[in-house]
Amino acid sequence: MCGIWGIADLNCKIDNKTLIKVIKKLMVLSEARGKEASGISILKGQELSTLRKAKVSHELLRDEDFKKVIHKKIIADSSDDVFIIGHSRMVTNGSQYQPENNQPVSKKYSIGTQWYYSEL
Repeated sequence: MCGIWGIADLNCKIDNKTLIKVIKKLMVLSEARGKEASGISILKGQELSTLRKAKVSHELLRDEDFKKVIHKKIIADSSDDVFIIGHSRMVTNGSQYQPENNQPVSKKYSIGTQWYYSEL
């Protein structure tokens, strides 16, 4: 079964350093539930960023694209509410090397994993 986690920081109550620590910790903890792929979606203000790769979570943490998303959405902009969902995938159907098979999935202001979608 996959690992799914989420964070909502309303009114910017969590400082950036703590928020990044929590994201990294949740990614590593969810890794036990799936090692074939991982991803993260961050909704801040009106902009949604989704990153998913065929990498185990601890490898995604070191990925340059991950660092860019974290910098752009968390470090550089601390003015809006932030909603984050993460996913560690255990492949049960479809190759992790096809990006469309990996999660989180996103469309406009909806992000989700597997069969669960949440309107934000």
